[in-house]
Amino acid sequence: MIQVSSVLVVAFGFVLGWIHAFWVRCRGIFARRAKLLGAALSSFSVLALMGGTWFYHASHSSWQANFFAEVTSQDARAVSGNKLAALLEEDPALFLIDVREDEERQRGFIPGSRHLRMADIFAGGWKDFPRDQVLYLHCATGTRSRAVADFLKHQGFDAVYLDGSLEEWSRNGPLWEGELAFQDATSKQLQRRIKPEKAFELWQQGVLLVDARHESWLNSWRGVFSLPTLDLPSEELQERLQELPGPQPVIILADKTDLHDFSAFLAAVKLHALGYEVKGTLFQPEKLFDGL
Repeated sequence: MIQVSSVLVVAFGFVLGWIHAFWVRCRGIFARRAKLLGAALSSFSVLALMGGTWFYHASHSSWQANFFAEVTSQDARAVSGNKLAALLEEDPALFLIDVREDEERQRGFIPGSRHLRMADIFAGGWKDFPRDQVLYLHCATGTRSRAVADFLKHQGFDAVYLDGSLEEWSRNGPLWEGELAFQDATSKQLQRRIKPEKAFELWQQGVLLVDARHESWLNSWRGVFSLPTLDLPSEELQERLQELPGPQPVIILADKTDLHDFSAFLAAVKLHALGYEVKGTLFQPEKLFDGL
């Protein structure tokens, strides 16, 4: 706003300068008429400046308000665990969607919930959801379910996500069957990290590098296999796993952004189940290739 006003003031100065020059040239012949014309033009310029400034301010403020109102209105709503539990007791047929991975679902779940992986929903599974019902979603911590709820909101659904963790849910409420996933010693072992120096040494020895992030430039390096577990729909994920060479030692590549660390852990879980020896996860994998 300040920048625009400054430009208008400068322009107004140029107009006044032109008016003054015009008035000086005409003063000798049309002195009286020049004065009247100069006064009229000056008044018009002042009014134009005031009107233009007011109009810009009003329209700009209105645009900002409408823009941020639209963005805010697109955010999905959250529901607390206590509220969702009460809704489920009132209506067991509530449309509750579990967006976690298969391994998580197999360990434990909320009775009556439907299961569809986040990647499968993004890949088109959302098209089968009813539009005449509120869609409730949950994952393990609220991160994935919120992302899915925001996505569904943009598709025109009334989507609500569970604001809280399943650990709190299973501890405080009766609506839970089974156990929480990834609490065993093997799962904790699969979360171990590996240092870049050790990873480089193993890579030089032929250990397979598995990149669990989004498709990246690292895929062009020798011995790097792309497996962005959270991003791949189930069918494509199985095809990608089948493309892997036989069971062997592997290092998972990841970073700490956009659920890549969890995607790396899921890749480790799936590879371990297939007989691969997971040496560890390397965060900031670009350090692996420093100096090459």
